[in-house]
Amino acid sequence: MMSTADVEREAHGDEWVAATSHPDNGNKVTSPSPVSMPLDPHRPDLQPGRRSTTAGAAHLSLGDVEAVEVQTRDLSVTVDTSPSIWEPSTYPELLRSRFSKSSEGPRTTKTLLHSVSASLQPGGSLTAILGGSGSGKATLLNTVAERMHSNRLTRTGKTTFNGLEGVHFVRHAYVMQQDILLPTLTVRETLQYAASLRLPPTVTEEERERVVEEVILELGPRDCANTRIGNSQHRGCSGGEKRRTSIGVQLLANPSILFLDEPTTARRRVHRESREAKSGLERGIREDIYVSPTDDTALDTVAKGRPPRQAQHVGFLRQLTVLTDRTLKVTYRDPMGMAGSIAEAILMAVITGYIFYDLPRDQPGIRSRQAAALYISVGLQGYLFLLFEIYRLTMDISTFDRENSESCVTALPYVLSRRLARLFTEDVPVPFLYSVIYYFMVGFDSGPAKFFTFFSIVLLNHYIAVTLAMTSVAAVRHFPRASLIANLVYTLQSMACGYFYYAFGALCGNEFEGSFYDCPLPGGEPNPACRQYTGEYIMDNLGFPRNWVARPIIVMFAFVVLSFALSWVGLAFLKVKMTIARARNSEGDLSAGKEKMTARSIQEVRAIDVGLDKFALGLDKRSALGKKLPTKTILNPVSATFQAGKLNIIMGPSGSGKTSLLNSMALRLKNSFGTRYRPSGSLKFNDAIPSESVIRSVVSYVCQDDDALLPSLTVRETLRFAAALRLPSWMSKQEKYQRAEEVLLKMGLKDCADNLVGSDLVKGISGGEKRRVSIAVQILTDPRVLLLDEPTSGLDAFTANSIMEVLQGLANEGRTLILTIHQARSDLFNHFGNVLLLARGGSPVYAGAAKDMLNYF
Repeated sequence: MMSTADVEREAHGDEWVAATSHPDNGNKVTSPSPVSMPLDPHRPDLQPGRRSTTAGAAHLSLGDVEAVEVQTRDLSVTVDTSPSIWEPSTYPELLRSRFSKSSEGPRTTKTLLHSVSASLQPGGSLTAILGGSGSGKATLLNTVAERMHSNRLTRTGKTTFNGLEGVHFVRHAYVMQQDILLPTLTVRETLQYAASLRLPPTVTEEERERVVEEVILELGPRDCANTRIGNSQHRGCSGGEKRRTSIGVQLLANPSILFLDEPTTARRRVHRESREAKSGLERGIREDIYVSPTDDTALDTVAKGRPPRQAQHVGFLRQLTVLTDRTLKVTYRDPMGMAGSIAEAILMAVITGYIFYDLPRDQPGIRSRQAAALYISVGLQGYLFLLFEIYRLTMDISTFDRENSESCVTALPYVLSRRLARLFTEDVPVPFLYSVIYYFMVGFDSGPAKFFTFFSIVLLNHYIAVTLAMTSVAAVRHFPRASLIANLVYTLQSMACGYFYYAFGALCGNEFEGSFYDCPLPGGEPNPACRQYTGEYIMDNLGFPRNWVARPIIVMFAFVVLSFALSWVGLAFLKVKMTIARARNSEGDLSAGKEKMTARSIQEVRAIDVGLDKFALGLDKRSALGKKLPTKTILNPVSATFQAGKLNIIMGPSGSGKTSLLNSMALRLKNSFGTRYRPSGSLKFNDAIPSESVIRSVVSYVCQDDDALLPSLTVRETLRFAAALRLPSWMSKQEKYQRAEEVLLKMGLKDCADNLVGSDLVKGISGGEKRRVSIAVQILTDPRVLLLDEPTSGLDAFTANSIMEVLQGLANEGRTLILTIHQARSDLFNHFGNVLLLARGGSPVYAGAAKDMLNYF
């Protein structure tokens, strides 16, 4: 489905769309040295097509596909932008419209596309949809791909595929702008699981493996095939390698049409890297490919149409097996997650067991058992795991949404697989450990039958929590709202005879029924005065009926089934829908040219030249079982000098070690149980080796993303709070605020100082201005060395150039700026002072002045 931001970015801006189609020129080119791979001649779904133009490259051994002609006629899309109580982001406009005295109401509709007509060549064309921000590129792409579903959208016109209206008549695939991949899987494993879910059931395991290897061969992630995808917390594949993996996943479906939403944007490369990606596509793909947007370079293709092949989707048991195996692998590759859930159960059992340790069997002990000890077993333990599961689900559910939209995975096997995979890693161990420790520390009835009944109730309570978490996330995909729903349900059911009543009642029945506690009066249980020490009296006093163990357990099981069914129905029928919250902010840089920099000579400031002397970086890893793996070389020995007053650039392709080098220089690489970094050589400041405290005092680091900015703060507030936290305590509040204002003016942010930073749901400043704010936060402390990871990533050409001019101004003030760039355009190259060029695998290629680089080669 199309995300909120995708449509919002079309709600305003330039009103033009350019669609260009580059058909095949008809030239037939064969590979002089094709790779021979034996295929079954009786399997038409695995026959190779014609060879590609790249020597030595074998064509993907996937079945031929149908050549598809796409016709779009008078396609128009409008969106209802009026405030709604169902759209939280429109609440400010809704309130203003309710209390405003103005007779003019808000504009209620916005035209996203207006009468677009196009004819796209069948089979063998690569079509680029070009246009500025807000021109409707993503809207057109998603409308043609039929991924826009919202009751706030109105669509007219039609799109036909070989004369049939509806993209479902042809085999198609869609590569999203975001790389939604599981971070703990390797590239090869990601493709293997995708092949198991996408290829027809008749394809054997050996054939699936061969297809996966050919996809890896064609798209180029061979060097990282056994590298984990990774995320912001754990280093893995580079941005370009993730994008290639995302494309490879979709190619496994063997589509006739491949839609790609901005395949080169938001990567660690500027738009002209599309040449490399394009060559990879042209080597092995013969589909119609629709890309939005690409560079303005001519895009050619050697693609040809192929006969149709009917799609086949895997069945329920295959999905369940594959998803369970994948979830199990993801689970045990997250040892901290498993250890956290186990540790939580042990700590909660020990802490609460200590509070109620060895309760006596007198009246105070009875009250403690019923009012506190048993209540905590139901309430606190289940609630804590509920929140943990919601958080984990919101991280993983995007993968299900993508695969479900691609008709690869259905809801029922997905829900079942999560519980089957974690049955012996979490679902049983967590309740069991909690029960063993807590039950005997408190001093409940020591009979084995009663203990296992206690454990079964805690186990059912655990399953209610995890299925309620799934139901909440099925309703809302975001953690804040999903946790709010879960908290509301949890609170209401605890007050309204929900499962809480039955769980607590079952625990009480298990503990008190048939028991007689220490009556201080003579005569024991037959003495009427000792009746209040009998289990029957305690159960009557609590309002529970007799024999209240089996029945509430059955009711709890029914609650598990109900929550499970609701989560299944929710995931199956409550599709992720595109919502219209606001007009998307411009990605341009509205603060360009407003900076107030003061150039200073190197002699005036404490300039620091940063040197690398045979600096290298290796990585030692251990498997989930603790086995030491071979050392991986991230960076081979590098010697270079980064001078103050110049822009020092670290360039290289994906996987060359640029970001790892930058993180190592900033002391940002953290060792863990399974990962240990091995730096060697030396890092020098002005030819002296600095201590870690010196490095931390003079170096600041600007991350690639602007996620650390709080959307609900203004630019001025962001800088003031950052100044209060970063500047020394001997500075007064007024002095810190003054420093924040100075940086505000220096970075050209005066005109947007009182605007919210914003997010997808909150209208705020532009993308270029957010990048300026991120840099401003880091220069509050006036660092002598500023490290920046891909500062121009995801920005258009004008904004990227304005950011480079800002960085040049900061360098002119005497700072040492070191930044990574994947592949620079010629206009950006003019800003460079020194360049360190790395090759894939971390080998240095060139280190020296940028002006001498071309002559060197």
